[in-house]
Amino acid sequence: MDTHPDDRRDVIAAFEDLFHKEYTQEIEALVDEYSLDNKSLVVDYGVVNEYDAELAAGLQESPSQMLEYAETALAAFHIADHTTVADRLPGSLHVRIRGLPSPTPLSGITATHLGQLCRFDGIISETSGVQKTITTAAYECQRCGTLSRIPQDGDIQEPHECQGCERQGPFRMNQTKSDFTDQQTIELIGIDQSADGVLTPTGNAIEVTFTDDYAGRPTAGGVVSVTGIVEFAEMDPASDEPVYEPLCDGLSIVHRDEHLQTEISRETAETTATGITDLETYADRATAALATLPEQAREEETKAKLITPFVTALGWNKFDSREVRLEYTDPKTQQRPDYALFGTESESPDIIIEAKQIGTKLENKQGQL
Repeated sequence: MDTHPDDRRDVIAAFEDLFHKEYTQEIEALVDEYSLDNKSLVVDYGVVNEYDAELAAGLQESPSQMLEYAETALAAFHIADHTTVADRLPGSLHVRIRGLPSPTPLSGITATHLGQLCRFDGIISETSGVQKTITTAAYECQRCGTLSRIPQDGDIQEPHECQGCERQGPFRMNQTKSDFTDQQTIELIGIDQSADGVLTPTGNAIEVTFTDDYAGRPTAGGVVSVTGIVEFAEMDPASDEPVYEPLCDGLSIVHRDEHLQTEISRETAETTATGITDLETYADRATAALATLPEQAREEETKAKLITPFVTALGWNKFDSREVRLEYTDPKTQQRPDYALFGTESESPDIIIEAKQIGTKLENKQGQL
């Protein structure tokens, strides 16, 4: 959505007015309690829609740009002592949207959803650890020392030429002057809910990434509603005919009421998500997966395509948190293995699995077990 400067000012002014009318207390509390783990204003979509239906529609159709305007309005928000939020805080705040009226089925994602704000309901089947990702890279020209700051989004981008001597490098990244943020990825399995409240996994899944203060909040096994922005990622960059799969840039996550977290049957859970219920089938599919895994496949991909299906083939129900816990923190040792498997009567894990990236020398990692 291309916005005229006057329209941009109008949208920012609309968010400022909305914040003053509906979120003054929340903003003042956020400023008072600001921390690295608490730096987001969560705004209900329904409140925005009631205030201005066009503003809400803009959020759903062009969320990235509209949230930029909302965060500009939040930074300029005047609090009780007549200073602005930006004056009071060492860093910026995020605006996160939740509460879209209806979910988008994971099986119903189409090209029209690209870049849109959507809500997905499901079960968190896997979570990664919290990792660091670079948002702005600072490069020093090795000829003249000029520092260039380059925003990053995915693959590392270097300067095309030095802003000082106008030569094309060489450049060296200065990490201490670069900006990093936390990042966590989850796998969300879609669900259907029957009239009597039983949740059934649909077999469709999407990878959701949370950043900054929301990284580390999701835990495996939870039934949640995720609101985020739909993106497409190329599945095999080497292919002559590239195919893309949907991903989600997560903005907010709401845990569903406990009474909705009804037990899922073992048969449904085992067969729907992976289609693997025996070791023979697993061996065939794992062999095929290994043949197509790139050499630098991440640990998360190794777990999703090789280890979790193996656990399922052994008869463990990955949807039942009484049996399978992912990224489990042991209360006695505070160690955090990738998988902890519990027997029917067990209060502590009977089996621990530690996953590593393809190619890792496992003999150097046995101490973790």
